[in-house]
Amino acid sequence: MSLEAPAGDEPADGYAYDPADPVAETVGGNCWALATAIGDRRALDSRADILRYVGEVLDSELELMGPIEARLYASSSATDTDFTVTLCDVFPDGTVNTIQDGIVRARYRDGFDRPSPIEPGRVTEYVVSMCASSYVVGPGHRLRVDVSSSNFDRYDRNLNIGEPFGIGSAAIVAQQLVHHAREHPSHVVLPVVWRG
Repeated sequence: MSLEAPAGDEPADGYAYDPADPVAETVGGNCWALATAIGDRRALDSRADILRYVGEVLDSELELMGPIEARLYASSSATDTDFTVTLCDVFPDGTVNTIQDGIVRARYRDGFDRPSPIEPGRVTEYVVSMCASSYVVGPGHRLRVDVSSSNFDRYDRNLNIGEPFGIGSAAIVAQQLVHHAREHPSHVVLPVVWRG
């Protein structure tokens, strides 16, 4: 993870999203009470279906205040899928806490009133809102961005076949690629408060 725009052609990063084995960050807990009991995301670090981008160690505190948004340039082998983005605070001891997260369902990328399937293999831009936050990342910490395709049971699983919600009868594994070259610069827009 870098604050600089991609300088040239970089290979895409990929993973396989299997709806039968979703990333389950909140199962068994009250997913709506996460703010009172932030969990350590290191429990998910062994999963191969999460891409992780880690920034440099911060020399001074970084204050974030306002809306956070990810712009992903991604492709999928499926005609519908989800992309999730989680902005994380990595503490000096290795603890990884969620700052904010969001999700986009590919078929609703242009709005809920205009659902449409995606073309498998085609790079598409997805805007993932992570809502607003007010958070201070301390000196010695790092920012981390996790990209996946599920956050179950907080969000329903996408079966990757484009059937309407609640009536899916089958599921397929989707091969996902996140692009980050000059032509497709996936990035996160942070609301940084500058102190002069």
